[in-house]
Amino acid sequence: MKLIGKKILVEKVAVETTTASGLIIPNGIANREEYKVLLVGNKVENIKVGDMVIKFRFSDGIPIVYEDKKCLILNEDSDIELVF
Repeated sequence: MKLIGKKILVEKVAVETTTASGLIIPNGIANREEYKVLLVGNKVENIKVGDMVIKFRFSDGIPIVYEDKKCLILNEDSDIELVF
């Protein structure tokens, strides 16, 4: 699969609700959705494969199945809130 433009393909990653020492993370922080970047389009500048991203809460993206995984196609400019 090849993405064109500023599109990225991401897969949702489970967020831990407790720390290694046993502290419980509050719901406001634990409810954020983190995604791992699987593919990037040819015009994406600030995101690379393997990065973790958080999308805007009301951004739906385009749901697809890629290599038997449920994924989303997001736009680098309008759907991504944070890259880490």
